[in-house]
Amino acid sequence: MKWIIWIVVFIVILAYGLARYAMSTALTTENPVGFEIVQIADTDGRSFSAGVWYPTQARPKPTTMLSIILMDVARNAPISGHDLPLVIISHGNGGGSASHADLALALANAGYIVVAPMHRGDNYADQSAMSSADWLPQRNREIHTTIDFMLEDWQYHGRIDPKRIGAYGLSAGGFTVLTAVGGQPDLRMISRYCAPEFVCDLRQRWKALFCPT
Repeated sequence: MKWIIWIVVFIVILAYGLARYAMSTALTTENPVGFEIVQIADTDGRSFSAGVWYPTQARPKPTTMLSIILMDVARNAPISGHDLPLVIISHGNGGGSASHADLALALANAGYIVVAPMHRGDNYADQSAMSSADWLPQRNREIHTTIDFMLEDWQYHGRIDPKRIGAYGLSAGGFTVLTAVGGQPDLRMISRYCAPEFVCDLRQRWKALFCPT
């Protein structure tokens, strides 16, 4: 039976070591940051989740609520400050709210409110929208819906300065942000530069969307 005891001891030591390592590598900030996950109702009646970071005076601790990302934040803590600027982050294809957690923490540390929606059907857990012609329009719609939620329905919406709203996006998120603020893409031009890669495959699959007649 001694070997069982040694196995149990080894597992306990290993678990302790992994926990200490995870805590030592958690994303941290100089100033305390609050964090919560909200559910946002879309215009089609369905909902999507979003991570929200913001300044707080509450004491943070290592918390994991987004995938495997460990952050030193105060979960569901009260907000600190007034007339705070808002930044919305749109993740890339197959990403999620945690894709730019480091940027969100840095902005919240500097006094910003940051919200990062998890785009429905285009995230690490679900890519079902990738076969739909509504993929890009839906992403665009979710950006506007998220901003409306933050300004009207979020519990601390009165702390946001509605005149100071910014957006950041990477890859498909960059495209989403540019079109959300008024960019008019001509997706037919993709064919000039096409090679066997992701966006060109999309063009072939959804010719009606990319090359309207």
